[in-house]
Amino acid sequence: MMNRFRFSLQRLLDVSGSLARARRADLAAAMARREETAAMAAEARRNLEEARTHLAARRQEGIEPWEWAAFAAYLRRLEENAAALAAELAERDAEVERCRQALLEARRGAKALEALRRRAWQRHRAAVAAEERRLLDEAAAARAVRGRAEAAVPLEQPPA
Repeated sequence: MMNRFRFSLQRLLDVSGSLARARRADLAAAMARREETAAMAAEARRNLEEARTHLAARRQEGIEPWEWAAFAAYLRRLEENAAALAAELAERDAEVERCRQALLEARRGAKALEALRRRAWQRHRAAVAAEERRLLDEAAAARAVRGRAEAAVPLEQPPA
């Protein structure tokens, strides 16, 4: 009888699966960081627009020079913060894309190993089926030979 199926690259397939799971976790973490940064960038833009709206309203009422200088400095800080968060968001987008590509590569490798495993399994099943057919053919041939041998031997008459 044939040995049980053993895929010679099973350890590599296991490692490849683990790598794909790790890359999926990396992508999820990168996406979470990106969403957090996107929320912070949106908040910074809202704060900037609110400050501009408030400044426009104050200018209509009349604004003191010292108040204007304070507002201008505040607006510069808000603009710098919004720009820094926009740049960080672009970095996060690039990080997400890198993680996505790494996950695709890991999945591609695992998929290739799975295909090799499937082919090896099919070859094993074919070999087992061929071995079973061979054994059945041998048994049938042996039975046929025995049957012919028994037919050739004359039956003895019981003693009278």
